[in-house]
Amino acid sequence: MHLKIGIGLSSAFASVVLYAVCGSLAFAAGPPDAEDGVLNKDIVKDIAGAMAKKSSPLSRADTLAGQGRWADAYDAYTTEISRDKDNSVSSRVKRMVCAARLKRWNEVIADGNEILKAKSPGTQKRAKVLQRRAEAYAALKKYDLARVDLLEEIKLWPDSRPAYVELINVYQAAGDWQGAAETQKKLDALDSEIKPF
Repeated sequence: MHLKIGIGLSSAFASVVLYAVCGSLAFAAGPPDAEDGVLNKDIVKDIAGAMAKKSSPLSRADTLAGQGRWADAYDAYTTEISRDKDNSVSSRVKRMVCAARLKRWNEVIADGNEILKAKSPGTQKRAKVLQRRAEAYAALKKYDLARVDLLEEIKLWPDSRPAYVELINVYQAAGDWQGAAETQKKLDALDSEIKPF
């Protein structure tokens, strides 16, 4: 069986292109068939194998998330977390996003807890994790916990407009109109500071 690699491409050019894509010449050990522009089935299998080795579970998970395949991406991040427990913070953050898209609120909270226990996830990342966890708490009607996370996020990132908006929503959902009004005033002050000249 033969596969055409492209119209007008020479075998040598195809090998160079495939080397650039796969980073390996293992598949090009033997020359392609004598007919110009044709690769044999064994070489194609070698190419596929080389490409599969280059693709890590994390990059696969990122690809699935980029395609909006949230459940598959969630599973792939779970595999990556179990494979590399020492470097799991980044994968957990990404898995939180997938869980939120799937409305798996308890899983969002569990990942958030693990990330926040980890060695210094960084101020901005910590703030985002707090916001996602607050969103999960609010969805589960645990408004007091959501409020605590949002207030901590605002301490870390005082210019975070989304945190103020979410906090207003949490206060309103809990029936705390005074808290919502006070937070709205703070948001208005923040907005007035960032208006253009």
